[in-house]
Amino acid sequence: MEYLVTSAEMKRCDGNTIEHFGMPSMVLMERAALACAEELIARDKKLKEAMRPFGPVPPANRTLVAAGTGNNGGDGLAIGRLLSQAGFPVDFVLLGKEEKCSAETAAQLKILENYGYRVMRKLPEREYDIIIDSIFGIGLTRPVEGSFAEAVGYINAQDAYVLSVDIPSGIHGDTGEVMGCAVQADVTVTFGFRKLGLVLYPGARYAGKVICADIGITQEGFLGEYPRIFTWNKEDRGFLPVRLQEGNKGTFGKVLLIAGSRGMAGACELSAAAVLKSGAGMVRAVTPESNRVIMQTALPEAMLTTYEEWTPQAEEKLREACAWANVIAVGPGFGKSPEALRILEAVLKQTMQPLIIDADALNLLAEHRALLDELIQRQQEPETRRELIYAASGRIRQACGKENG
Repeated sequence: MEYLVTSAEMKRCDGNTIEHFGMPSMVLMERAALACAEELIARDKKLKEAMRPFGPVPPANRTLVAAGTGNNGGDGLAIGRLLSQAGFPVDFVLLGKEEKCSAETAAQLKILENYGYRVMRKLPEREYDIIIDSIFGIGLTRPVEGSFAEAVGYINAQDAYVLSVDIPSGIHGDTGEVMGCAVQADVTVTFGFRKLGLVLYPGARYAGKVICADIGITQEGFLGEYPRIFTWNKEDRGFLPVRLQEGNKGTFGKVLLIAGSRGMAGACELSAAAVLKSGAGMVRAVTPESNRVIMQTALPEAMLTTYEEWTPQAEEKLREACAWANVIAVGPGFGKSPEALRILEAVLKQTMQPLIIDADALNLLAEHRALLDELIQRQQEPETRRELIYAASGRIRQACGKENG
């Protein structure tokens, strides 16, 4: 499992690491800089190895550090120092007023001064092979304008390999939104945890390849108040139940999918296919009769329970289908009609199995607060023995194989 953090969650974890655990902020900054420098040094080595059969070639590692005044800028200045000490020709430019520098960035400027480096105050008219974008970090909340927008344009216009520090400058850390303009990175080295803005579009497209570096900020830094959003990695497949060699389709989980509406068969078919591909042994779809031909043509292995109108007889069919299932999912392509609301109410009141609420079913809950409040209250009652999961349909795999729910 991998946490996907908001800017506030990351800042809280970072602050706790420094203040609660006593990890010096400059140590974290140096480790962040080292992670970025090692990525560029490794890339330079690979390029030289690839060009070796063609004879001597000039090194393509002329580097510019474009640093802002926040801690992200301090990271960039430290990266440039490490690269210079590794033999890269590096230029430094500070964008913004020096008196606005954070304490850590001011310290990095002093270190550069002590080593004899010159830090420019405006972008040079030169060409570079590598640009380190450390203008803004995850704290950006307003559009990039003025000289900062010019700097973003300068970076994007260069025929250079761009490494963004933590997040491309101009991308909102929580939403992935482009705040006026943004750096188009080839690689983004982020620290501790992936930020939501690196996963959501268009931020994911601007970030290029994302590398999450361990710099000493761990989940202990959340002090028990963990992020609300997470994703699964390939390694998490090991948590899936082991399939018995003598098992059959009934052994590997029975999923009831209540999805689709009249003229909206696609979401039902795609979700049912995802359930089967995720490992469930059997899937039964409850959907309008008008979707029968499409479902049986596209996914003949899925069982169907259909209805023309939502009547007491249809509700009885739903009750029987719920009793059959190990896990239930409701919502894809559901619509928000009065009929859809009645079906959702029936599902919430009748089922005891693990329940995945998705798509339009979530929208209906959001619009009918009384139903949501009732659901939350029932969830808190131990005698109901309910397990409620708010998730997307991909999470169905988490329940697959639970024979007894």
